[in-house]
Amino acid sequence: MDTKILNPKKETYNRRKRRMFLAALIFAVLVGVFTAAPSFVFLKQVGSDYKEVWPAFDGDSLYYFARIGEILDGQKSINHPYFAEHKEEPYPQASAGEYFVAYVSKLLNTIPPIAQIWFDLFGSMLIFLLLFYFFRIFNPYHPILAVVLPFLFVTVITGGFFKPIHSQISFPLLILFLILWAHAVLHRKRGAAKIICAGIILGFLFLTYFYHWSFVVVILGVYAILEIFRRNYREVFRSGWILLIGIIVGLPYFYSVWAGLSAPNHAETMVRVGVYFSHLPETLPRLAVAIVWLASFVSVSWRYRLLGAKDNQILLTFLIANIIYPNHQIISGMIIQNANHWSWMPVFIYLLTGSYLIGKILASNERKSGKILITSIVCMLMIIPSARLSSFHFSWKRHLSGSQDYYLNIQRYGGLFSWINNNTKKGSVFLSDFDLMGFIPAYTHANVYYHTYAFNLPGSDLEIVERALISRIFEPEFYDDPHFGMTVDNRILWTQPAQTERNTHKIYDILGLEYEKKYDLRTEVAYVNSVLTGLGSDRYSINLLGKYRLDYIVWDKKTKQNWNLDVYPELELVFEEDGIAAYKLKK
Repeated sequence: MDTKILNPKKETYNRRKRRMFLAALIFAVLVGVFTAAPSFVFLKQVGSDYKEVWPAFDGDSLYYFARIGEILDGQKSINHPYFAEHKEEPYPQASAGEYFVAYVSKLLNTIPPIAQIWFDLFGSMLIFLLLFYFFRIFNPYHPILAVVLPFLFVTVITGGFFKPIHSQISFPLLILFLILWAHAVLHRKRGAAKIICAGIILGFLFLTYFYHWSFVVVILGVYAILEIFRRNYREVFRSGWILLIGIIVGLPYFYSVWAGLSAPNHAETMVRVGVYFSHLPETLPRLAVAIVWLASFVSVSWRYRLLGAKDNQILLTFLIANIIYPNHQIISGMIIQNANHWSWMPVFIYLLTGSYLIGKILASNERKSGKILITSIVCMLMIIPSARLSSFHFSWKRHLSGSQDYYLNIQRYGGLFSWINNNTKKGSVFLSDFDLMGFIPAYTHANVYYHTYAFNLPGSDLEIVERALISRIFEPEFYDDPHFGMTVDNRILWTQPAQTERNTHKIYDILGLEYEKKYDLRTEVAYVNSVLTGLGSDRYSINLLGKYRLDYIVWDKKTKQNWNLDVYPELELVFEEDGIAAYKLKK
């Protein structure tokens, strides 16, 4: 009779492995519940009044829903989801993420804002599981760190991954690329397949999100330079192959960029989206933390003789790239909103690197007191930037309470949206209050007269300011505000270049030094005043609305009681429900 000899150590290892993956799945579900919690709160608070109008839990959500809606409406270029006059104007952009969400929405037979619930739930779970696997690559012996650190990162540290496309679509692609690239560096087996797959994923990143693929390019470049110093030219060529494959897959993106360069008003648009020329760092504290982290990593690695190991080399590359990428203007002289789009990526790198260092420290033969001291230092280096980021992005009260009045108010829009989709031509242009004009392109096939996101899209500075001013024609008190409702961080045109200008000149302000302010509030107010003067004495006349295409005006009688559109003979009432009235302009 045959007997099977069991290996107790192997059995114990397998049991621990099963428990580890079970724990990862449980925490993944918790991440999904955390991310979807505001949606659950919303549904509970609206109850039977629910009319398929969802709040925007992220400030950019409605913009992405409008872009996705363009695809579903047959406007494949999605150059401008708001203004009818700019639909065919080339705009440099990556749009694969929007196409993917549009496909999923079609598959689910629903609209993008409702499909977003599934992305909140399952997209965040996927991000956590990929992070769990990635952390395990660099610290396979302490699975609790691979569970707890990613869990904290995707919940209370970042506040949750609610944003459509970026980061719910693009970040999993970035992690998947990093996993494939790390495996290609660490393990030679099936190296060609890993390189090809990594190159394809890089191509998808080209097609999806600028701030991820550009970081990957810096990573590949830094790693190649480090390998040149080590005379390991094989790795340099492997990085080159990944980049080449990525460029080939991403050719549609590069064509879009090339075509966009010839668009009218391209230079003005690029300034508004945040392109700024300076050799100064945007945020000295963040740069200082990045330098401290790099120095600490090198010091600990030297102490424990880790320098030169492949896994150490990968993390060293991340930390160097974390300094170079958000501060490349020191060399290039050009800033593209680096600091704003690099808020949580450093913390991700610090947690990953810290997990690796803790694993190596605990596995060393050093005395217990030494291990405790250095591990404590590494933990503090992780905790401080994580706590700082969390203070900006998360609060339990905001996450779990919501605003019942707001939730119930937007349900009144449901009837209007149904009427628009069933009774108006695709591409019709609507004017309403700013809140409602944010929702209309996201829930219907219509365009709007103005949108606060217009500064990020094609068009001249003059047109955008004129639209902003004319769209307030039924609110004469708006023109009495000397700043036209603008604040230091909330502008019609130059929100982003103004932020960069202040960030890069912070040291000037501290030292009391003078410098030329091109995009400060005073300059923008002066420009808006000049445009208002140019509109002439008719600026309070409804006829001025004809300066740009307009088909309908929507009046929310509950929130804009002073509009009083019934007195205008030029308007014909065509819809009214729940205190919302739509008027058609008589031709």
